[in-house]
Amino acid sequence: MGDAVLHLFPDTNVFIECRPLDQFDWSVLGEFDEIRLIVCRAVVSEIDDQKTYHPRARVRKRAQVTYSEFAKLAKSDGPEHWIVRQANPTVKLLLQPAARPSGELSDVLNYTKPDDEIVGYLHAYTQQHREADVRLLTHDAGPMMTAKSLGLTAIDVAADWLLAPEHSDTERENAQLKAELMKLRKTQPQFNIACLDEHGNATRNLALSQANYPPLTDDEIDDLIARLRLQHPISARFGSRESATRKMPGLAGMLDLEQIYHPVLDETIREYKREYANWLQQCSHKLSRMHETLQESVRQPTCWFSIQNVGTKPGESALVEFIAHGDILTCPPQWQPEGEAEMSERDRQANLTLNPPPKAPQGVWTPNVASLAAIVAKAQTVHDVLTASSDNFPFAARDVLLPPDASGRDPNTFYYKSGWSSVPGASFQLTCEQWRHGRDAEDFDVEVHGEPKNDEFSGTIECVVHCSNLATPIRSFVNITVAVTTGDTKAHANEMIDQLRRSAGE
Repeated sequence: MGDAVLHLFPDTNVFIECRPLDQFDWSVLGEFDEIRLIVCRAVVSEIDDQKTYHPRARVRKRAQVTYSEFAKLAKSDGPEHWIVRQANPTVKLLLQPAARPSGELSDVLNYTKPDDEIVGYLHAYTQQHREADVRLLTHDAGPMMTAKSLGLTAIDVAADWLLAPEHSDTERENAQLKAELMKLRKTQPQFNIACLDEHGNATRNLALSQANYPPLTDDEIDDLIARLRLQHPISARFGSRESATRKMPGLAGMLDLEQIYHPVLDETIREYKREYANWLQQCSHKLSRMHETLQESVRQPTCWFSIQNVGTKPGESALVEFIAHGDILTCPPQWQPEGEAEMSERDRQANLTLNPPPKAPQGVWTPNVASLAAIVAKAQTVHDVLTASSDNFPFAARDVLLPPDASGRDPNTFYYKSGWSSVPGASFQLTCEQWRHGRDAEDFDVEVHGEPKNDEFSGTIECVVHCSNLATPIRSFVNITVAVTTGDTKAHANEMIDQLRRSAGE
């Protein structure tokens, strides 16, 4: 049986907030023959920063000593590790070789934050060493919770490993300020802001897509019209051009009643040809504009912000801003009353459907004068039905829906500060007189607009919450990249022609 080996990824605080590693009682971690402390690049980088820029002298000093040891190990021509403890168990410290944080978690973790980056390295190492016992060693709840949420193992440092707390004037002042801040927060609203992806998961980096439909070229339209001519050619068959007389079928013929054949008039044929030419012209016009109709059906790239007042007080005179940065603009989502939306959809469908060609006129048989009395009697019966009192039928079109009373505003509802507008701009704002606490989150849809460069455009949407009883505005942001694809306008045009053929039963 092989040796029991524990692979530990120490957090930065293990080197800064704890006693020296050789003073740890490593046995509390379990019965292991060897413990390998694997220091990832995120920890090295954070300690490098702390040795110069951290405001606390003790942290700077610990960081300087630790970083110096890391540098010696990196430059050494000897073993790639140093021995922290010789036996029971053997404890070795190693600098993780060249590696990257887990790529599959780039949309879940924010690798600009050291805590998330450490978890990313831990996950990548775990995937590469699936049989190994790999754990995170930390004293911070944040990375511990993140690791556990991803199915990774995290353990807390033992209490007796920690250094005694500092007692300085600065720390006492900071503690007092924190207490005052906590007291202030209890008297004001608090907000959680999250940008959600299409699956409802919070993210700081959002990848969206948008299809752009180009107009058909003149040559493409000519080809499509030629296809229409081939599938629906103009007719040259109009029946016999000579008048004729014949007996009517059935009992009428037995009574010697006759039918008279009326050939198509030349003017009627000329009118049919004019209608056919007009039909081709209408089809050409519809094809030349169909890219606009297709574009209207494409939903504009949208990000979703979920904001909740988790404090103990309502937000007074709340103002929510959505601000676009970079190469993007923003505006509220498109909106139409339900009836208008249905009408717009009907119009869109009509613009994506070709009208059938005119039917060629044909000669007709009509009864002779002897049958006129019967025809007149039948026509009179039909006329009586059609002219019946309209009071006997409901007239839904006369029912008019009156707009609701808009004289007052709900103080707990959001309204656009400058009115709703679909024109993209640098920002838009909503207001709420009183943002209640203890309620579900408010969801805001934010459209993203931009001009593509190299088939994409990108930027940042910043969300800012202001309240008259909130000392400092709450801010959050999401980085957005929109990939722009080219829609196949001609494929849709060919489908329109195929649909017309199917409708005609050809």
